[in-house]
Amino acid sequence: MRRPLAQTLGALALAAAVATSATAAFAATPSGEPAFYLTKKGTGTLTRIDHDRGLGFIAPDHGSGEVFVHYSALAPGVLDGLLAGQVVEFDIEDDPQGRGRRAVNVRLADR
Repeated sequence: MRRPLAQTLGALALAAAVATSATAAFAATPSGEPAFYLTKKGTGTLTRIDHDRGLGFIAPDHGSGEVFVHYSALAPGVLDGLLAGQVVEFDIEDDPQGRGRRAVNVRLADR
């Protein structure tokens, strides 16, 4: 059974889009690690912390912009002695209120 030309071209366009996405999905950072936006995990340095307001910011090692972190996203026991300049591991998610990205499950890195 033969397919109409439009249906065949549509299938080819879809296959090309999937191949392009797959190539981007397996892209690596200059250090050879998988791209951060795919893994949703990473390490970074705590650049700013405001104990009075209960928030801070992390500069991811992969070089994208800072990520917001709230005290409620810290692993148990991490808050004690947390200082700017410390290296942390974290997961990242989109803020459900649409305010960008935020770090969750923040813990001190084993470095």
